[in-house]
Amino acid sequence: MHSMSVKNALLFLVCLVQNPTYSGAATPAPNIVFIMIDDVGWADFNYNVDGKSAIPTPNIDRLAGEGLKLKSHYVHPTCTPSRAAFMTGRYAVNTGLPFAMFPGSVAGLPDDMATMPQLLRQAGYSAHMVGKWHLGHAQWKQSPVGRGFESHTGSFMWDLESYTKLMWSNPLQVLGVDWGKSLENGSYVHMAEPQHATIAITQEAIVRMKEHQEEKPLFLYVSYNAAHSPLQPEPDWEAECSHIPHLWRRQYCGMVVGLDK
Repeated sequence: MHSMSVKNALLFLVCLVQNPTYSGAATPAPNIVFIMIDDVGWADFNYNVDGKSAIPTPNIDRLAGEGLKLKSHYVHPTCTPSRAAFMTGRYAVNTGLPFAMFPGSVAGLPDDMATMPQLLRQAGYSAHMVGKWHLGHAQWKQSPVGRGFESHTGSFMWDLESYTKLMWSNPLQVLGVDWGKSLENGSYVHMAEPQHATIAITQEAIVRMKEHQEEKPLFLYVSYNAAHSPLQPEPDWEAECSHIPHLWRRQYCGMVVGLDK
């Protein structure tokens, strides 16, 4: 099996932190923070290509250098199947979600298919999510809090403007703002979030970690919209990519730099 570049690389940085107060097992269970980023390539990170990537990602490279790198890892080429496979441990085709869900879709993960947060909670974990879901939203039971997470802050769907959080059906038709906070008790707030989505997701993830009660280990799923289109990096992120002449590639670079901050 050879290493392979893919459009939608599934980058995971699993942080295993000992939790000495957890008494549910003889050996303390680790906290788990799983970070997914969207629409990036295997060769976009310097740790994969011996420093030859044009995109500066020193923090991600440092984390990779301190951990375990999977050098022959394959993922699906679009958003929904990558997430479906991760949430269920199955090939996406076996979840009924083999391609990116379009606005208006009523599909979702099958009710009888266990998800990672559901199984981890059975094992004594607390489970929370921040960021992009893209696995169903037509019914409450299809949402993150309907599929095992205790809370979710972020978006349900795909192509999201980084600042306004507007979701578009096409370049001329806006569908609405896709951002909110929900809890498994049924409460939900649909809200305007003016910060860049990458910054908002990072800050909310930090809050979740700080507010976590240590009697249970934490599973935190941090799912970024970036570097998915539209390419809207912060100006200082794009400034670090001024050496790239092509506009779209430079903007894409800026989105990845933002993830690295």
